[in-house]
Amino acid sequence: MTIPNPQELYVDLAIARAGAPDPRADDDAEALSFRRRIAALATLPGVYFAIVLAAWSHWNLAVSVISLTVVLGGLWVFGERWQWLMKRLRRTDR
Repeated sequence: MTIPNPQELYVDLAIARAGAPDPRADDDAEALSFRRRIAALATLPGVYFAIVLAAWSHWNLAVSVISLTVVLGGLWVFGERWQWLMKRLRRTDR
């Protein structure tokens, strides 16, 4: 028995997750998967801009923590709590 190369396993997992949509999955599961992928792609530029903002503020700890919290928290809400966000944005009792 040979031990598989971890890099090959990672590539196989990435290809499996990015493949064609599962015909058995409902629309909500597909939408959740799509939002998670968008959030994953937006993480790198968001963290980059948070680091740039922290460097611009001469590495102020408060700016660093707040900017990273906003980026990661916002992407988490976008990826995982979409219905909650839409409910808050579309209040009818205004």
